[in-house]
Amino acid sequence: MFFFIAKFLMLFILVMMIYTFIMYNRQKRHDEEIRKKETPHDSNNQGNQLDKTDEWSDF
Repeated sequence: MFFFIAKFLMLFILVMMIYTFIMYNRQKRHDEEIRKKETPHDSNNQGNQLDKTDEWSDF
């Protein structure tokens, strides 16, 4: 009985690690696409770059 619980627990942890890794990479790729799209390349707007990419800038 103990080995069944231990096997199930190890499988659950492995699945959650893989799921977390995939979601982290997807979110990172999504953030990079947003940053590329919204970041201006002119030198006039250097101080304001953080506000455009920051998710919580409206709080």
